[in-house]
Amino acid sequence: MDGYGYGWLAFFGAFLGIVLLYGLIAYIVGAMALKRMADKLSIENSWFAFIPIANAYLLGKVAGDKLDLFGYQIENLAFILLGGSAISFVISQVPVIGFLFGIAFAVVAYATLYKVYMMFVPNSAMLYLILSIVLAIIAPFLMYAASTKDPIVEDSYIELE
Repeated sequence: MDGYGYGWLAFFGAFLGIVLLYGLIAYIVGAMALKRMADKLSIENSWFAFIPIANAYLLGKVAGDKLDLFGYQIENLAFILLGGSAISFVISQVPVIGFLFGIAFAVVAYATLYKVYMMFVPNSAMLYLILSIVLAIIAPFLMYAASTKDPIVEDSYIELE
């Protein structure tokens, strides 16, 4: 390999390092945000925010453990998100079924995130959701910004139709 090849190797190595560092920072910021939200709502085991897949369970608890989605009442939302995260992780490699399940799970997860945003930043909830979807790399920071606000629990029942 000549100097040119080593230069590209160094570039891609540095790029990978930056991406991994950003991913770690974003994960920690998102976990801190979810923990803060759970603490503000007096939800037990708020430390679940730092455990992959278990943080989906905690997100469901923060959202009130129920969700109305397109006229259907989803009960035990925390367990739905926990199971959906685990299943999505495993089934994502199955071509058609994995893709369809991923879309269905994303709809439930984003509807849950919208409900959480409505609890903490009701005037900006739709903007936060759109930015969380379109610019997913800033979603943990949006959650952190939302977590600095006090929740409005009585107005958090959101019906999506």
